[in-house]
Amino acid sequence: MTETGKALVTLAGTEVWPAAKDAVTGWWRQHLPGQAAGIAGDLDQLRTEVAGTGDDRPARDALAGEWQSRLRRLLAADPALAVALRHLLTGRLAPLLDTVGDTTTVTQTATVTGNNNTTVQAGRDVTTSSTRVVNAAGAIIGAIGDHNNHTNHFHRPQ
Repeated sequence: MTETGKALVTLAGTEVWPAAKDAVTGWWRQHLPGQAAGIAGDLDQLRTEVAGTGDDRPARDALAGEWQSRLRRLLAADPALAVALRHLLTGRLAPLLDTVGDTTTVTQTATVTGNNNTTVQAGRDVTTSSTRVVNAAGAIIGAIGDHNNHTNHFHRPQ
């Protein structure tokens, strides 16, 4: 249940939170209908608390711990929920986590004037040779040559 608590806290700070919240409230309605009335409010409170933590990792870890404890108590009361909770994590929350923070958008602009100038744009390691061959591991090259005006947009994995 450690992963589920961490997933909830991570997702609460993202743009995909509405889908995560819907998944969790739906799970609660299906498996714990007697407790479902308050879960939406609890999840809204979680989102507010996560927003208040900023980049404070210990505070976020504490929130994840609170949800881990809550889920552990649910499983202690009804161990049969373990399979359903695992499915919530792997089938609904993990795919949402996969969409969060996958890329960083970088925009590069270079303008070169004059003769015998070289412009190289890359997002990572770049090696050039005197013959103007460029090797850039994991990067997209912008422009090479004279009188270039080039803008390079790409997504780089974080």
